[in-house]
Amino acid sequence: MNSLAITIFRFSPCPLTNSAPLVNEGMSEELKAADQMTWVRAMRLLEEFWYGNIEPTEYDTSSKEYKKLQELICRNEEKLKAAMTDEQKELFEKYTDCVREYQTITDCLIFQNSFKLGARMMVEVMVDN
Repeated sequence: MNSLAITIFRFSPCPLTNSAPLVNEGMSEELKAADQMTWVRAMRLLEEFWYGNIEPTEYDTSSKEYKKLQELICRNEEKLKAAMTDEQKELFEKYTDCVREYQTITDCLIFQNSFKLGARMMVEVMVDN
């Protein structure tokens, strides 16, 4: 292992959260403070996630493309239902319920796989070759 890549860490409680970030012994005070603030932000993020203040499935729906597509979907669904009999509407409702459930499961799997991929990337970045 390259001796330049070896670093010694100690635990130093963060004054803001009393958490113990890893602080490199060889860092300047400025870098130590920046490292502690990074730890504080990460801990705040984890706490916010823990207490349910962060919804991982939320996404920005303010884009013009998203709004246009949503309007188009609604408009076409209304037209389609207007041309259907009651029996067809009932069947269509069952179909859309299944599609929503399928999409929910798919979104969950995508989230899990993306999270795992991100974690593997972080491990690879942190591993010393």
